[in-house]
Amino acid sequence: MRVVILCLALLSLGYCNPSNFKAQLNQDFAFIQQNIGGDSLLIEATYYEIGDPENGIEPDLLRSLKAYGKLYQSKNPVASYKLGMLAWMYQENKNSVEKNIINELKKIDGLNPEKYLKNGSEWNKEVRYEEISNLNRIAYGIYLFSQNKYNESIKVLNSQYVSERSLAQLYIAFNYLQLKRTDLADFYLNKACNNPQIDNSVFEFCANSASLNRENIDW
Repeated sequence: MRVVILCLALLSLGYCNPSNFKAQLNQDFAFIQQNIGGDSLLIEATYYEIGDPENGIEPDLLRSLKAYGKLYQSKNPVASYKLGMLAWMYQENKNSVEKNIINELKKIDGLNPEKYLKNGSEWNKEVRYEEISNLNRIAYGIYLFSQNKYNESIKVLNSQYVSERSLAQLYIAFNYLQLKRTDLADFYLNKACNNPQIDNSVFEFCANSASLNRENIDW
């Protein structure tokens, strides 16, 4: 039996191009899930999130979401991040997400972005998921900032896992600025803008922001 991940790899080389691709694809996903396990659901979730135009597969966000939901129940931080960001997008704009998608998200674990991102930040037992867990943690801290939970945001972003990340340092500075602690805001802004592994978005902020007090920056 064809294994779908191998088939997808071969497609890029011009092979594995069956005429009944859609039907075979469903069989392959079912086979992998039942007999192989592992990241089969992650393959399915990302595949249907993006689609495959070359083989006539349109994005199927509902199917993708259901796969992410199963992954979330197994404490997968990739799913936590995807679901958390979807819930956050819906919270910011109720018209940005279709009703059937929201109804499915409710069934998974509700519509609170904080819950998804917090869980994802704690699901880091596997080494291969450390980076996505840290991404959850930074997103969680930024979400708390957006909800005016400044002290909670500082605590999350100051954790040992992400405290040396420039984006975390920048948002710690923003939190302290809101708390009127300009001394600490300047300190963390300086750390972020001088971080040797500065993120591109932070670099652009430091270089271009008209509101930046450059007297407190070392560069």
